[in-house]
Amino acid sequence: MKTRDTLKIIIRSVNDFICDLAENDIEKLSSGDYTISYKIVKLKNKNIDKIDILSETSFLEIIDLLDKCSSRLEGLNIIDNKFKSKLEIEKFAKFIDVAVMKSDKVDKIKNNIVESTVGARIRSEAIQKKEI
Repeated sequence: MKTRDTLKIIIRSVNDFICDLAENDIEKLSSGDYTISYKIVKLKNKNIDKIDILSETSFLEIIDLLDKCSSRLEGLNIIDNKFKSKLEIEKFAKFIDVAVMKSDKVDKIKNNIVESTVGARIRSEAIQKKEI
């Protein structure tokens, strides 16, 4: 059983690493001229599950709140209140399929999330001439 849990931790770590690769790194790997090398480093704190700060159910609740927003500013306020770090915001953005680059600042990621959720719905309703 212990081996299985250890394997889960290792696979999760490798998966997180691959998911965090930038688009240009993925292109380099797919060209065949590059390879991935691993380096094992000690974590600063022992909270291994820190990456899983918010669960999928929390993300779904946040999506529901964003769906009920009547303005982009409301959406930004929700994101400001729900997320404490850039890491949390990046994980949420990836969860809802919003592109995130490593060089993106927190404000840009927040704006992209709001534009992809609240903004898209507002534009759609305006096109369909529905009341907001």
